[in-house]
Amino acid sequence: MSKKIKSLFSSFFIDRKAQTDIVFLCLLFLLIGIGLICLWSASYPVALNEGTPSYSIVLEQAKFALLGIALMFGISYFDYEKLKQKGFPFFSFAFTIVLLIIPLLGPGDKNGIKRWIYIGGKQFQPSELAKFGLILLFAYLIDRYYVKLRKLGSWKGIAKNLGLVVLIFGVPLGIVALLLIKEPHLSCTVLVAVITIAMMFVGGVRKRWLAIILIVGVVGFLIISKTGYFSERMEVWRDPFNADKDDSWQIIQSLYAIGSGGFLGVGFGNSRQKYLYLPEPENDFIFSVICEELGFLGALFIIVLFVLFVYKGLLIAIRAKDKFGSLLAFGTIVQIGVQALLNMAVVSGTAPNTGISLPFFSAGGTSLIMLLMQVGVVLSVARKSSVKKL
Repeated sequence: MSKKIKSLFSSFFIDRKAQTDIVFLCLLFLLIGIGLICLWSASYPVALNEGTPSYSIVLEQAKFALLGIALMFGISYFDYEKLKQKGFPFFSFAFTIVLLIIPLLGPGDKNGIKRWIYIGGKQFQPSELAKFGLILLFAYLIDRYYVKLRKLGSWKGIAKNLGLVVLIFGVPLGIVALLLIKEPHLSCTVLVAVITIAMMFVGGVRKRWLAIILIVGVVGFLIISKTGYFSERMEVWRDPFNADKDDSWQIIQSLYAIGSGGFLGVGFGNSRQKYLYLPEPENDFIFSVICEELGFLGALFIIVLFVLFVYKGLLIAIRAKDKFGSLLAFGTIVQIGVQALLNMAVVSGTAPNTGISLPFFSAGGTSLIMLLMQVGVVLSVARKSSVKKL
């Protein structure tokens, strides 16, 4: 019996001799390490203002980072192919939908925003789980129906399989997007939409239909942006210096920070805007502090790190042993890359301020742990790909 149990247990894991992508890991640790250093600099005024030690925020983040790294390595030995068995993709997606609904049942924060679930004095955003739930479901469905998706090139193929495309992509995205809009969380809505289009592209849907879907999405975005909360954010984005000062204060201070940094920056630790001028310097607007302290060169270095990280991640996806693993890795890397891009666009005034964190840099324990667990899945794909070379 013990041998059977051992055999069953070992079937869930990849051969321990399997290699991982060392360059990818090094880039990840560079991002985490630099992220913690930058977080300490950006967060200590906030911590002192809250009556806690200057290192309290970064210390808590470091603890979450260690836990996340431990989980990441554990998951990297787990056979990702088990994730598509026994209806697990549907169960995980349904679970994340329930989590997205829970905040909507409460009163929300002082601004009426309903993005968080509170447990034991801690909070987390279920949207972090919803991203991976959507990626996992798409990977499973595309892997299963890839041949039919490829038939969408002709009118006959469209007539037979368009309903399938709507079920695979439209229904899951529509449910998640609707709940995110109700929170409201426009940046995350845009992020999951981009993930969907990217996975449709690698899933075999022809470019002409992607173009049509993209146009429909842009029109939908423009309609949403003219209502309530979103219209106010769009108004601030168009002309922050002439908008309501309470609404535009954050982006104006962010632009001051970025502009003050110049080419070489004012020096590490010497930011002025983080001293309670710039709201959330430790979170969504940490990149503004980085630009101020490290200047254009420092910001460019971090951007290059993200680009290399995404590039290596995409190589892992391309070299995956199977389509399901390739799609899992691809979706996760697209999520991280686009999220970083959106954050940088928001803090620089290139996109409306709707609240989105910078991966591996912004304070937020559950977000960091979820990111590292997803990276663990990517490493699992890399490990399994290396088995055939041994």
